[in-house]
Amino acid sequence: MVLMAVSASAITVVSLRGPGWDEDSDVAGAAATTSGEGWKPQELNKMNKVLDLIEQRYLLPISRGTLLDGALQGMMEALGDPYSTYMTEEEASKFTDTVQGAFTGIGADLKIDNGSVVVVSPIKGSPADRAGLQPRDVLLTVNGDSLQGMTLGEAVAKIRGPKGTKAKLKVLRPGVNAPIELELVRDRIDLETVHGQIDKDGIGRLSINQFTFDTPKQFETELKALEEQGLKSLVIDVRNNPGGVLQAALLVAQTFVPEGKPLMYYEYRDGQKKPELSGGNEDGSKAYPIFVLVNKGSASAAEVLAGALKQSAGAVLVGETTYGKGVVQSSYDEELGDGSLVKLTISKWLLPDGTWIGKKGIEPDVPVTQPAYFLATKLPRDHELKLDSTGGEIENLQQILKGVGFPADREDGYFSKDTETAVKSFQRQHELGITGIVDEKTAEKLEATLYEQTLQNPDADTQWQAALRKAREKLGIAS
Repeated sequence: MVLMAVSASAITVVSLRGPGWDEDSDVAGAAATTSGEGWKPQELNKMNKVLDLIEQRYLLPISRGTLLDGALQGMMEALGDPYSTYMTEEEASKFTDTVQGAFTGIGADLKIDNGSVVVVSPIKGSPADRAGLQPRDVLLTVNGDSLQGMTLGEAVAKIRGPKGTKAKLKVLRPGVNAPIELELVRDRIDLETVHGQIDKDGIGRLSINQFTFDTPKQFETELKALEEQGLKSLVIDVRNNPGGVLQAALLVAQTFVPEGKPLMYYEYRDGQKKPELSGGNEDGSKAYPIFVLVNKGSASAAEVLAGALKQSAGAVLVGETTYGKGVVQSSYDEELGDGSLVKLTISKWLLPDGTWIGKKGIEPDVPVTQPAYFLATKLPRDHELKLDSTGGEIENLQQILKGVGFPADREDGYFSKDTETAVKSFQRQHELGITGIVDEKTAEKLEATLYEQTLQNPDADTQWQAALRKAREKLGIAS
């Protein structure tokens, strides 16, 4: 529900009402035709009877406000849609703060799917990202408390906490038999959603972590800076970008899409389709080639941007098939009148060519996967890993050793003599006790080295390197 208290961006893809951000009136208006009659007398009578029974017979005292919130949450849950939610006044306030660009948490966008808390995407550089949380991971417990069957708001309340405190998660990962245990330290997520850089060949890179109200302005500023430095080709990186404010993504897209060309289409439940057309940009279409980096954590508004640039601006997509969130939500607060909010799925969204990507995603033009150690998770702290140990924790260790330049003889989850030798070599280089055993200090150093030396190293990022090669080929620059 108030997933932004935990996550780094909203999964809703239409903007909240706010200064300078008027929601397209046709979007909400075309979503459905309603009677506006409210509950019928017999329906309202049934609800009142249940309320009377609770107030007169229920064992424990409970407020009417709590019951009302519960009834509204139940209505939204009955839709069977993980993206439609009801938020109390407190939760709505936190949600609004988030899309404005201010929030704290673990940095993972979440949803409820069949009663389970599921990760849509971790945010790059966040505690969730550093711990190795992956899209479609199922969060089973936090600090020993089960999350199964909770609403998203209830799960968020469990996962949230003050900056610097720990969230110990038990995670079920598709394709992995045993649950994974991760320990995250809660932190304030970087409010800057766009980061730019340019190399000596004039190839620029703009990374967008999420879409908030501030993102278009940040993007414009960073892009202008790159152009002033002689930009010749642009790579837009939306990997592990879970989306956010749709309006923001559309404004970024129309920087490159000529006026009048479609950015996307809305499709409502009556089959009506409405195009979202580009307003173009002040100085016409950009002359330089554009590439977009995507992966399975690129979702919702990030997919809108990638699809619009691919089909209406000739951009080349590099990386992995995207998440596949093909529906649009609109947020309603004024209608409720008490500070609470309903976020409701009102339409599908389609690519400019009319394709719906729901649960399928967008396939890249240049498929590139990352090395397995990019998916490595945190090592255990409550027990040691040593010779003759077996299991997923050892397999994870072997991937980390490979990623930090000390590969073992195997990657199958058996702690062999050669794995022990690799651990000793790592310990020797980093002036740790040379035991061949992965204790807490060795685990911390392995993780820090992997993150700083490899995961943050552009030379080790195979998807970025592929985009760089394609940009150089386009510019006729020898690699």
